[in-house]
Amino acid sequence: MEKIKVLPKRILLRGFDEEGRLSASDWALAHGVEVINMASLADLVVVGPQADASLLQKARVKGAKIVAWDQFQALLLAGGGGAQNGKKVQGYVAEEEVFAEVPLEGKAIHPIEVRNGMLRVLDLELPIVGLDGDSRVPAAEQFAHICLDRSFLETLRAVALGVLYGIPVALEGETAASKTSAILFLAHLLGQPVVRLNLSGHTDASELVGRYVPADAAAMIDWNTLTPDTSWLREDSRKILATAAAEGRALHDAERLAIIGREQFPVTGWHFQEGYLPRAMRYGWWILLDELNLAETQVLERLNCALENPPSLVLSEGNGSVFGRGGDVPVQAGFRVLATMNPAEYAGRAVLSKAFADRWGVWHQAAVPGEREIEQMLRCLVFGEHPRVLIGGRAYKAEAVRPVFGSLQDIPEIGGLLKRLAVFHHGIFRAAGGAGANPTIGRLNKERYSFSRRILLNLLRYVEERIRYGAAAEESLIPEAIQALYLGRIREEADRRAVNNILRAGGLI
Repeated sequence: MEKIKVLPKRILLRGFDEEGRLSASDWALAHGVEVINMASLADLVVVGPQADASLLQKARVKGAKIVAWDQFQALLLAGGGGAQNGKKVQGYVAEEEVFAEVPLEGKAIHPIEVRNGMLRVLDLELPIVGLDGDSRVPAAEQFAHICLDRSFLETLRAVALGVLYGIPVALEGETAASKTSAILFLAHLLGQPVVRLNLSGHTDASELVGRYVPADAAAMIDWNTLTPDTSWLREDSRKILATAAAEGRALHDAERLAIIGREQFPVTGWHFQEGYLPRAMRYGWWILLDELNLAETQVLERLNCALENPPSLVLSEGNGSVFGRGGDVPVQAGFRVLATMNPAEYAGRAVLSKAFADRWGVWHQAAVPGEREIEQMLRCLVFGEHPRVLIGGRAYKAEAVRPVFGSLQDIPEIGGLLKRLAVFHHGIFRAAGGAGANPTIGRLNKERYSFSRRILLNLLRYVEERIRYGAAAEESLIPEAIQALYLGRIREEADRRAVNNILRAGGLI
């Protein structure tokens, strides 16, 4: 038997029924191994109890190493419980007749549950705020596309952990890793107001804490102090006030402007307008700082006191108000600071100082979706099926929902087509340098190509609209959409040929 010298990073599962495949995939992912469907990229073919000789022969023809499920588990556990590049181990390719049953987890439970004024997210329970009438609470329609897969639920739990214990949360990950969506989704579930600020290199501290802005006289006057008997007012002004009082109403804007003109009040003045940070503290909002590492260091340092426990803030730019313990303004209990960012390797991103990064008590790496997660998302969008996932040794599965793109079910053999689409998307994502892979397309470009899950949403929307406007629900709509939304981004002819190879590997041409 041939020895396996290094732990695998990517595996192909064969010979499992659907339930067994899900369970095996969960176990592999929990131990740091990616499950893919492209044989040419797999380090190992892991076989289950339904494998037959013809299937194994095909794998061998491609030069793949083959191992039985139980030996694969032993291989990882012997290597320290997870896959590491270059880690030498003692493992062996399985004989064809050696197969192992896949241990299935117990009955899956719903990952999210609302009961008795509490929200359960996996194993955490949070009190529901319930301010659904507040316009700052994210609306439900924003989240119709959410798939409750493993990576999203783990990110959601990281946010819930920080919110529950009052710890600042930073989510780092590649584009479209559902970082912002996880924060807003939790705010929606809790009925929690949240304000969102997109940071950039042009953001200054005044956008966070506040600034002086022009104010018209109408906003500076206490109109309740003016009556028809106010002696220093002109007669015309007193008549306007008398008319409003007789009719039992407040002054109209036009009437206020008329009084300002008659009394020659100054037209403009200045007043301090609080920024998102002090207002979030004052009213108990969450403040979400997107693209944290795009902002300048001096701007981020203004957050330091707000990231302490307990949070505080001195408005030195304004009237000197002190927020927090012993200050003028108490910080409401619901106040939280949350942030998202792309890795520092992205263009224009700054490396955060260790002292600043240390203030974010929950720092979560949002997982890049693999081929399996992409397929799960597609099935959720088309069939409304949430996947079964294994987290912390417990199985979770959300109930089926109304699909976002249900009309695509009319396309013949759409299930297999979605699987092939997932293989293609993951292949082009990695070819463009996603998930830390060495890019094989766009290497000469100043900026690499980006193929995130957002493009898949647009692809399904494209196909649905084509069907709605009379196109036949046929498989050919998928390649047509790929041509429009993927290949249209490719500039170099060599890159186009490479993408066509990925399409062939995915069985789409």
